[in-house]
Amino acid sequence: MRRTEAELAKRRAYARRQREEQDAEDRRVRDWKEREEKDRRDDATPHYAVCKLGPHRFCWAAWPAGVSMIDPAVAHGYADDEPAATAAAIQAAGPGEYPAAPHPKGFARWPHEQHLLTERAAKRANGHDSAVLELLWTAHWSTSDDWLEPPSLSVQAWRVVKRTARRIYVDRERYDPLRRPSGTIWDYDVRTHVLDRAHLEREGWAERAGRWWEARRYFVRREDAVAAAGDRSARPRLGASAEAPVPECLRVLGLTPPCSRQQVERAYRRRARAAHPDAGGEHAAFLALRRAYEAALRLVPAGVA
Repeated sequence: MRRTEAELAKRRAYARRQREEQDAEDRRVRDWKEREEKDRRDDATPHYAVCKLGPHRFCWAAWPAGVSMIDPAVAHGYADDEPAATAAAIQAAGPGEYPAAPHPKGFARWPHEQHLLTERAAKRANGHDSAVLELLWTAHWSTSDDWLEPPSLSVQAWRVVKRTARRIYVDRERYDPLRRPSGTIWDYDVRTHVLDRAHLEREGWAERAGRWWEARRYFVRREDAVAAAGDRSARPRLGASAEAPVPECLRVLGLTPPCSRQQVERAYRRRARAAHPDAGGEHAAFLALRRAYEAALRLVPAGVA
């Protein structure tokens, strides 16, 4: 009797799972059909969007019936006020049943930005771009994990993209004279850092937002950037001198400076396996090895892995 009730419970649970899976599949099919129907209605409906660019400047974009809004706008333009922009967009989109409200302004701003980038690309291609190559400089020291390798000074150039009355815009990508443009409008879609123009012209340097001042400080002259970075090439480094005596704790472990914390631990484990009393070693020798290991850990800087 108990087995029969257990089998009936399993069958009911299985049937319930089947119904739930079927209901979920029916919902997916229904949602897909609704989306397809909405897309068909949208394609059969003209669309337009309006975006404000300034106090007396608006841009608009229009998609006639049969054109999806995921495609580029068929027509776009500019007007002095919003009613004029709306009227021009409706006229360009053609007759039909329009949505109750225009679409978000981003749909109109995208053709405007594409238009600006296309104009800049045409000016540069025709040689009419008056922009002159202007570079700013950064300099900072970089160190290696190898203690014997001295620090190296990295001096980098950054291209000034744009100047305004208050700000200077610098390309986020390091300037590379060997880099060639792709020939598309995306060559002019540049991400930038913003600097204070007045401070740069007055002091000869300016900082962008960031944490590390050596990487975020830009100089007008390369010599100033190098001088601000200082000279670290002659600074002594721990364990870099071959004439320095080897500490007793490192000598017990069979190491010589410079060495890392990982090397100290590896040398201790290798010797502990042979010096441990359970392996036939002497208890005093093992304690001496342990004291040398602890002293070596104190000798090695904590930041050295």
